[in-house]
Amino acid sequence: MIEHLIKKGVQITNPESVQIGDDVDPNRIAAKGVTIHTSCKILGAKTLICEGAELGYEAPVTIKNCYIGPRVKLKRVL
Repeated sequence: MIEHLIKKGVQITNPESVQIGDDVDPNRIAAKGVTIHTSCKILGAKTLICEGAELGYEAPVTIKNCYIGPRVKLKRVL
């Protein structure tokens, strides 16, 4: 799955550390401008990540069945 997303154009800064659940639909992750940083976890069949989204810039994040809108910067969870 991770290799497929990279070939599609998703930027994954440290692919070995990222977890993507088997139930995640790669067609629901946009390629244009999407960045997934180190140690992020993406789970859930309903997860949708739109163009320009950036996950985990400041700290790893875990999302499950979330809608991440266009150009959202999900940096950390407080």
